[in-house]
Amino acid sequence: MTNIWWFVLAMGCCALSLMVLFRNRTKPQNLPKSHQMYIGQAKRAQKRIRRLSPARAIRYMRKMSPYAFEELVLLAFESQGYKVRRNQAYSHDGGIDGQVKVRSKWYLIQSKRYSNYINANHVKAFDDLCKKRKTKGYFIHTGKTGSLSKSYTNRSVIISGDRLLKLLKVIR
Repeated sequence: MTNIWWFVLAMGCCALSLMVLFRNRTKPQNLPKSHQMYIGQAKRAQKRIRRLSPARAIRYMRKMSPYAFEELVLLAFESQGYKVRRNQAYSHDGGIDGQVKVRSKWYLIQSKRYSNYINANHVKAFDDLCKKRKTKGYFIHTGKTGSLSKSYTNRSVIISGDRLLKLLKVIR
């Protein structure tokens, strides 16, 4: 009888270990089919851009589907061990593409693909949304950041260029 209890205890420990190991993984079965498709595209893109030079990686991301780029950003946070919340829809998301938990606080995420300078009004709108929600956020983009855009970041942080490439592990 003692052996059975040891076996049950060992199996419980294994199950608990697996739950902890996979706690930050996306559960594709709980997401809409469109999300599953874009997550798949983002995973393929993640592998590809890590083999490209930094300049080519940025050019590649600028040509991605905007939804696949959103998923690429969320995957980057997940692959670093952060907990991520995905929206149930890509459009009409209220300016939030997802959320990431950093040091026990949830941060809003806005991802944008730009080829040139970012629209300062987009940064301001996102920063205002963060203020309204009483939280902070990450405005992540593939373009260039002008000084006006930088001046609008009271509650948000802009991640682009080398910081984006570090997040995606293209450069160290």
